[in-house]
Amino acid sequence: MCQEAGQELEDFVESVYSASLKNEHLKNSKIEKNNIEIARLGAKNEFDVFCKVKIAGITHKVGIECKNQN
Repeated sequence: MCQEAGQELEDFVESVYSASLKNEHLKNSKIEKNNIEIARLGAKNEFDVFCKVKIAGITHKVGIECKNQN
């Protein structure tokens, strides 16, 4: 049950970000689940939900870790 609730939370967070990025000015956006980013020093970081959007020529990255704590 706990795993299912965690998955539901990740799906909900992804849907919230997807809805908020449906804007005609944010055409260069991307949302991924279970994304792995490589840090500058080579470390791998995995995020439950990862959002990347380009605004005014600047790329913004948001990594989200979802925690289901009862």
